[in-house]
Amino acid sequence: MIHVIYMAAGNSRRFGSNKLLYLYEGKPLYRHGLELLLKLKQEMGEKLTVTVVTQYAEILEEVQDIFERCGMAGMQAVFCEESRLGTSYTVRAGIEAVISQDPASGQPKEGQSMIGEKDYLMFMVADQPHLTLDSVRKLVEAAVSCEQSAFSGPLAEECSRWETLSLRCGSTPGNPCMFRADLIPELMSLTGDQGGRKVLKRYACKYVDILDERELEDVDEMLQVTENLGEK
Repeated sequence: MIHVIYMAAGNSRRFGSNKLLYLYEGKPLYRHGLELLLKLKQEMGEKLTVTVVTQYAEILEEVQDIFERCGMAGMQAVFCEESRLGTSYTVRAGIEAVISQDPASGQPKEGQSMIGEKDYLMFMVADQPHLTLDSVRKLVEAAVSCEQSAFSGPLAEECSRWETLSLRCGSTPGNPCMFRADLIPELMSLTGDQGGRKVLKRYACKYVDILDERELEDVDEMLQVTENLGEK
C-alpha cells in the first residue's frame, strides 16, 4: 500500500499572503497537486491513501469538503499549526495521522496501525503545479513492483536495496519522494526545517527519470527565474 502525505503547509517566502491559495492557471496553487492525487486515488482505490497536512484553516476546510464530495475512503485532512516552525513538524503530523487514524472513518484506531511493514510513504509538496500524473504514476509503479516482492534472482536483489525512491530530471532529484515503512523512526526524528531528503541521502535510492525539469520546480523557484529575467 502507498500512503501519500500531501504537504500543503509551507510558509510563504516570497508572497505577502498564503502562496498555496495564489491563483495559478485558474485555480489555487495547492489544488493542482490535490487534483492529481484524486485521479491517482480513483485509479488505485484502496491501495492508496491520501493525507493532507496544512497549517491553514481555509485549506483544511476546502480539502475536507472536497473529500466529502468525492466519497472515496482512504482520504483525510489534518491541521498542524506547528508546521510554521519547519518541515519536520509537517512530516511528523502526516505520519502520526496515517498511523493512528482510519481515513475511511476519521476515527482513531487504538492499538492498530494503518501502515504495513512493506508499505511506502510518499511525501508530495503542494507548490509544484507542473507535476504530471504520469510522472507520479511511474514513481508509484516502481514502488509497487518492490512492495509485491514477487521477483526472484537479480531483480529481487535490486528491489531489496530500494529503501527510497525519488523523481529525477537529468542529475537533479526532486519531489515527490518515497520511503519504505521501516524508515518511519528516522523520519519522525527529523527536527526544525529538515525534510525527508535528509533521510533519503542515507540509503540506496531508486530514481525514476522524467524529461521535463519544470515538473520539479516549485513556485519559489519559478518566481526566482522570473525575477532574474527581469533584472537583465
